[in-house]
Amino acid sequence: LAEALEYPRAARRYRAAAARIAAALDARHWDARRGVYVDCVDPASGAQDLRVSQHANAAAILWDVAPRAKWQRIVTRITDAARLTFTAAPPIAPDGETLDPEHGVVLANTFYSHFVYRALARAGRFDLALRLMRERFGPMLARGATTLWESFAPTASLCHGFSATPVYQLSTEVLGVSPLAPGGARVRIAPQSFDLTWARGVFPTAHGDVSVAWMRPSSGAFEVEVEIPA
Repeated sequence: LAEALEYPRAARRYRAAAARIAAALDARHWDARRGVYVDCVDPASGAQDLRVSQHANAAAILWDVAPRAKWQRIVTRITDAARLTFTAAPPIAPDGETLDPEHGVVLANTFYSHFVYRALARAGRFDLALRLMRERFGPMLARGATTLWESFAPTASLCHGFSATPVYQLSTEVLGVSPLAPGGARVRIAPQSFDLTWARGVFPTAHGDVSVAWMRPSSGAFEVEVEIPA
């Protein structure tokens, strides 16, 4: 924000503070034995608690706490289906599974899944984000949902804006549309197919809709159709 407002001294001060905080988090919360960041550290003794979550580790990748050399170990652990544990978080998720602190990983619910998927995309593993979306948001559709729920289970609001991350993820990574200038005055279009054979959709901007449709035939060239506002 300071950079956008052309306050360079403030920007330098905040960047330096962020770097100090990131270094402290990396030093105190990294569990080298398990290759993951723990959620909690005793401020007096420095002892690490065993609890591990997708939340903290996604944040570490997304906001430059974790050095790139650690990303692969983190990603492997926080996407391991055998470890993921949907814990209770009343009142949104009144019931849940019991976490094994040594081996388990707390699964992010709908809201924080946005940051988990963005971290996986940043680490070059959006294929894993697609898998998680299918596993967690897929059952909503299978039950007939026409809106996205506040939680993965129908235990709270059944139409919740902060649960709409799959729409953003698919638009940005699969359709491949991302703004390069405020209001979408310039956009980049770089579709990715992953394990899909086709996709189509609309990305809204302040200047009008950007429509993308692509197909990956079993043989032949990757075909893309794009319509952009004047």
